[in-house]
Amino acid sequence: MSHDLSQFLSTEDAARYQQHLASYTKTWSPVGEHEENLVQAIADAWWRLARIPVLEEALYWKGARQFESKVADLPPAVRPAMLRLETYLAYEKQFRNLASQERALARHAAQLKAELENVQQTRNRKEAQNFSIAAALYTDAKREGKKYDPQADGFEFSTTDLDDYLRGQRAATGYRFAR
Repeated sequence: MSHDLSQFLSTEDAARYQQHLASYTKTWSPVGEHEENLVQAIADAWWRLARIPVLEEALYWKGARQFESKVADLPPAVRPAMLRLETYLAYEKQFRNLASQERALARHAAQLKAELENVQQTRNRKEAQNFSIAAALYTDAKREGKKYDPQADGFEFSTTDLDDYLRGQRAATGYRFAR
């Protein structure tokens, strides 16, 4: 599902999009293709959401040029408001479509974010559970004077990772009891 929106953008916009995507990737630190796709979809939704106010202003700019002569005889203080009103009335359908797209994109982005948070929480719980199980096996093996290979039991981390985990656990336990 991964796609590269930047291929459809101007060079300048493509560079800004890549920075935008990098920012979301840094914030969410996705692991695996599914999380990467979710992060990209969230970034894409927010990229598109950010364009909506620009499109609205472009419509008002277009209307200001189009209806300038229509409000020329009005007092200067009311001309800007009347230009915006004339523009809104002439392009009401486009403004409503943009508002509808904005609501739909915001909902979609919120749903994607909720899904990503759920996926990451599930992954983190499973990883913590796996570390706990592997640490217990490693500790038992060390106590019995045996070597332990976590990969042999299907874990994706090393004994160095387990040593770090156990050090962190001891530090956290000591911290809790020191308070």
